[in-house]
Amino acid sequence: MNEAVGIDCESLSVRHGAVWALRDVTLRIGSGVTAVLGPNGAGKSTLLRLLATQCAPSRGSFSVGGLDPRRQSDLNRLRLDMGFLPQRFECMEWSSALRNVEYSAWAHGVAVPDCNEAAYDALSMVGLSHVAGMQVRKLSGGMRQRLGLACAVAHRPHVLILDEPTVGIDPRQRMDIRRFLKDYAAQGDVIVVMSTHIVDEIQTLASDVLVLDRGSVAFRGSLERFRSFGGERDGLGSVWELAYATVLDRSEHAGAHGSSPVGSA
Repeated sequence: MNEAVGIDCESLSVRHGAVWALRDVTLRIGSGVTAVLGPNGAGKSTLLRLLATQCAPSRGSFSVGGLDPRRQSDLNRLRLDMGFLPQRFECMEWSSALRNVEYSAWAHGVAVPDCNEAAYDALSMVGLSHVAGMQVRKLSGGMRQRLGLACAVAHRPHVLILDEPTVGIDPRQRMDIRRFLKDYAAQGDVIVVMSTHIVDEIQTLASDVLVLDRGSVAFRGSLERFRSFGGERDGLGSVWELAYATVLDRSEHAGAHGSSPVGSA
């Protein structure tokens, strides 16, 4: 990974038939935690799958730390230094949690003699060391989410792409995952990109915010800049929810008048 850690996107676009899931997304994502917000169908999962090299753009390009996934050698290097947790995490149900994480570590280039230790370390990081020997099919939903995180970080990647990692779990487990992600991102030159529908959780986790709307960038900027759109609470929502609503309202207005996205520079 290049010392200038960052994801650079240039005119990224994805078309499904007549529908553009992403349209001309140009931005840079630096180290720290970037939260990706947006309505259903805004393009969040499509963007994350692109960045995780799970699909190719219809046009445009991106690079990660100077590595261009269009070059096979760069793609191979990038995948070994990246962790990805999709919305639907698939695992070996009849195998143990430990075996699943060992396999993920091996698949991402960890030497066979080191996979067991790497897996135990990852399970400990997400608070699952006590169920290392349990079959995955017996784990609760929250534990499965944390198992997915353990698989994504077993090889200690510098880039972590997470599609709604806190969906469908209770508040205590959401707090545990947020704490883990904040600590992981604080290690140094680490990029964490995560989508969420829980707008309020970004305040304790994210350093930057990206809002997508109808496949385009509605906002990109710092957490503080995003918060400034929240105004005064009106009793109907938190300052973060109000900021989100304001950004989307302005995005709709800008789209109707051909203006630039809110917060773009």
